[in-house]
Amino acid sequence: MKRILIAAATLAVAAAAPAGAKLSTQAYFRVDVLAYQNVEWTDHATIQGCSNSVLSVNGQGDGSVIARDHNDPWAVARRTGNRATLLIANEGPAFAAEGNVSRHGQVNADFTKPPDDPRACPHPEAPQNDCGTQLLPQGALLYLSYTRPRLSLSGPYVQEWGGMPFKFCPGANGDNTLAGSWYQPGATTSASLPLTKLFGKAKRFTVEYRNERTVQTAHPGGAVLSEDHPVTTTIHWTVKFTRIKPQLGSPEL
Repeated sequence: MKRILIAAATLAVAAAAPAGAKLSTQAYFRVDVLAYQNVEWTDHATIQGCSNSVLSVNGQGDGSVIARDHNDPWAVARRTGNRATLLIANEGPAFAAEGNVSRHGQVNADFTKPPDDPRACPHPEAPQNDCGTQLLPQGALLYLSYTRPRLSLSGPYVQEWGGMPFKFCPGANGDNTLAGSWYQPGATTSASLPLTKLFGKAKRFTVEYRNERTVQTAHPGGAVLSEDHPVTTTIHWTVKFTRIKPQLGSPEL
């Protein structure tokens, strides 16, 4: 009877032990990152114009981001209890990115009420246009970070663009970075990554994120009599992890 009680007590202690107790405290990975974003917008506004005129403004367009890792980055994850860090090349969250951003858009304006004095309204100049596709230049960065239990991806960031790769093409501000068109300071995209997966035994696993969000960006007031300006952002990214041997140089798979 005593042996049975001792065995039962041993099982109870084992069951009560934290799941993380058997996890490793360090793991190395090659990471393969691929991110897509598509932004679509329309704008319908009524604007008070010059010489008591009223303009009807209608626009629409889209923008996209395709970004992936450059040169097969590797990362190291370290765990202390229930806390963990993930560093690219044992340095930080940033890694080189390649891909492209694109934007296309058009805006048309017509008088619904002509000006009382047409001579009082300046003749509009032909708009400049730089719509199209731009490759991510050297120096573009993506950022991958981990705060238990979420893996976050942000970017791409290009310092030389100053946040404006397109200066004359109508579009949604921030459509050149993931979640930039949500218009929330510090917004980032994240997906679940439990410690049991990050520090487990699986040779390969993938973390995936999908989301679609529409933000109403209209701000009637002043000369803008009425406006409807929705911006819809669709984001999909994947991060594939492949375990590799502990190292401080390029991974050998």
